Amino acid sequence: MTPDEHAAQVAAAIDETWHSGSSEPRHDVPISAAATVCLLRPDDAESMAKAIHEQPAAAFLSTARHLWSSVLRARPGLVHLVHPMVNWMFDDPAAHLVDRFKMTVEAALDADQLALTGTKCRYDTDQLGHLLTRLKSRTALRSNAQIYTPPDLALVAAALVLDRVELGQTFCDPVVGTGGLLRAAAQVIRRHGHDPADMVWYGADIDPLAIAATAVNSVVWGLGRSVILYCGDTLSAPNWAREAFSARRDVLRIARDIEAINFLNQL
Repeated sequence: MTPDEHAAQVAAAIDETWHSGSSEPRHDVPISAAATVCLLRPDDAESMAKAIHEQPAAAFLSTARHLWSSVLRARPGLVHLVHPMVNWMFDDPAAHLVDRFKMTVEAALDADQLALTGTKCRYDTDQLGHLLTRLKSRTALRSNAQIYTPPDLALVAAALVLDRVELGQTFCDPVVGTGGLLRAAAQVIRRHGHDPADMVWYGADIDPLAIAATAVNSVVWGLGRSVILYCGDTLSAPNWAREAFSARRDVLRIARDIEAINFLNQL
């Protein structure tokens, strides 16, 4: 089974579990479930998975909050980008939603998502892209002009374009989706003997959950800290890259101010 076939099976398991017994039309909770599993560190993912199964739903929500808080403290430039995905988690959610969140995470674990996102295979597929595509109906995908590039085609396109890679090079996808072309470029960069974390990455999409998924994927795929993403219609915002850079700069400044205040309060 290829990584993409495995990712599609995991996405199916998450989708079926989330929609079983309910027609609640929201995608943020199941996407955040898969993303939470994506953020489990490979070196302790198996022990964390065992602990998750043993925790009551409310206790697991606290665990998930702690995991996300830890990641976002380390990567404050992603806070505003993942907000549409995880806001519900920090907003005193109803008990039934917390229960279904844990069930969905367990479905991802039972479908062995960790064999993908908890290993080096995480570079080889877009688990969140598979899931978001499945969660959205074909009609919704067409009406929003959302067309996800097949992974093999993305890799071929990246290999054709990137005949040479230089340190600090900038890569941009103005219709980034969940980051498939960025992932392919990162793979080609590794083949050239470079680290994707040494590059600069720009991306834009009109779907806030797609941008949130790309932000998480930037961590999963090791794209580094220079990831600048924009949520909106780039056709009506010709300066979107500048706006995204400015927004990221403001978020980082606020994070530094908060860190300084916390440090002073501890003196």
